[in-house]
Amino acid sequence: MKQILIQAAGHGLFAAALFATSSTALAQSAQDFVNKVAISDMFEIQSSQLALSKQADEDTKPFAQKMVQDHQKTSSELKAVVEGSMVKLTLPATMDSEHQKMLNKRRMARISIVPTTKSSSKPIRMRSPYSNLTQKMATIPN
Repeated sequence: MKQILIQAAGHGLFAAALFATSSTALAQSAQDFVNKVAISDMFEIQSSQLALSKQADEDTKPFAQKMVQDHQKTSSELKAVVEGSMVKLTLPATMDSEHQKMLNKRRMARISIVPTTKSSSKPIRMRSPYSNLTQKMATIPN
């Protein structure tokens, strides 16, 4: 009987240790998820705002505005989830160094200036040397 109680206690301790490890791992993966989503939102919001500040063209402007709105919405939703979570989670206050470097590179990039002709203020259509690449590739025999 004594041996059965010792074995039961040992199994109980093992189960408690296993549960504690699992809940810690679960909390860590939840925190990793929160960090990735929050940092991604911060990056997308700031890079889209940057695009808007650099005289966005008619195609870029609505897209950048939509990116800001969508990522502000997901940031708000994430904040609500974190605040209501039973697991202690925290939102990062700043971006990680990888995303900050990418944003800094975009900040340092010059504003693209669309070339115009001397006689007109209309932009010159610039043609990429790769514009017909898919057509050329289609003519290459297999």
